[in-house]
Parts: sequence; C-alpha cells; structure tokens
Amino acid sequence: FVVGYIQMLGQTIDQDTCGAIELWQRSARFRRLAALVSLPYHYLRGDFDDCGVELSEAELRAYLGEAKRLSGDYYVGLLVDELEAKLDVRFSSQQ
Repeated sequence: FVVGYIQMLGQTIDQDTCGAIELWQRSARFRRLAALVSLPYHYLRGDFDDCGVELSEAELRAYLGEAKRLSGDYYVGLLVDELEAKLDVRFSSQQ
C-alpha cells in the first residue's frame, strides 16, 4: 500500500497513478485496511480514469464491507458509509 501511496503522490518518485491502483488492488486482496478504503475513495473521485481499470460495484462494495468488518472503528465506519452512499448514487444513475 505504501509504495502505491508514494506513487500516487509523486513527491519522492515519479507519479504513477496507474501503478498505484495495481499495488492497491494487490494490497486489498491481502486485506490491508488502508487499501480497502483508499482504492474505492480514489476510484470514485476519478483518479484512475486514465488507467483503463474498471472496478465493478460489487468489487468496490466488497472492499468497503471488508474495511468495516476489519476495523470496527467509528471513524472508518463513517467514511465507509459515505463511500457506500456515493456508490449508490453512481451506480443507480447507470441503471
């Protein structure tokens, strides 16, 4: 996750947003909380639009659900709820 984060920022190495999403997907598969939340957040913001990566609603919801289960933290729960609401809006408009 951290290497992907550094790539996303591009402050100490060349920025590589598309490289970041690949690393974050791998990190999310290993249930890293930061990736489980950051990946849907940045995906919904459109940060990965030029990367040719499509994530399904089910994938994004699975990441967020796992983040909520793993964390049990109130603030993580608030963020997950907010991101799930954004998913509702995004995917309801596509139907």
